[in-house]
Amino acid sequence: MSLEDVTTLSEVWKHPEWKAQANQFSEGKPCAWCGAKPGDIYTTRKGNTRKLGFSVHHIEKHKWGLPLYNQVKNQMFRDYWKEKTSRPFFMFPAGVSQKEYREQIKYEWENTHREAIQEKFTAEKQMILNDYIHLTDENAVVLCTRCHYAREKGMVLCKVCREGYHKPKYDRCWNCSQVQKLNRKMDVAE
Repeated sequence: MSLEDVTTLSEVWKHPEWKAQANQFSEGKPCAWCGAKPGDIYTTRKGNTRKLGFSVHHIEKHKWGLPLYNQVKNQMFRDYWKEKTSRPFFMFPAGVSQKEYREQIKYEWENTHREAIQEKFTAEKQMILNDYIHLTDENAVVLCTRCHYAREKGMVLCKVCREGYHKPKYDRCWNCSQVQKLNRKMDVAE
């Protein structure tokens, strides 16, 4: 089975052809976030030293499976609903709230447009698979194991120390914020 015949993302990631392509893509490149180079080591919290691994990480996160199907279906229905309600002289039936009427129409619309939804869903899946199969600098970056793990957990690299990670809502990692607090206390004590 060639790489073009795969139908799921897990099949893509397990395919030997994609693994070779990913290794070729990441060969010799440093980590896009922290700048670590192949062969670098790091110390874990328990004091063990480990060699950094490198992997390809796609920049855009894509939904897959049922969430993708629902996204496609809901977008198609929103387009239909917008067009339907924008007609002149459109009125909701008496005795039914707008929400109830919309839900009723949505249920009927889903039942009559299943094939169109499935076609669009299949096309969207294929587009995502093509994005994952064809690695380019515009859609993928090389990350070390630490940065890749942090990215998957929704964290970013600290701009202050370039070693720790934090949630995007904070401006620095926990260690850097502790140092900042300590410096403030020392400034007040003087």
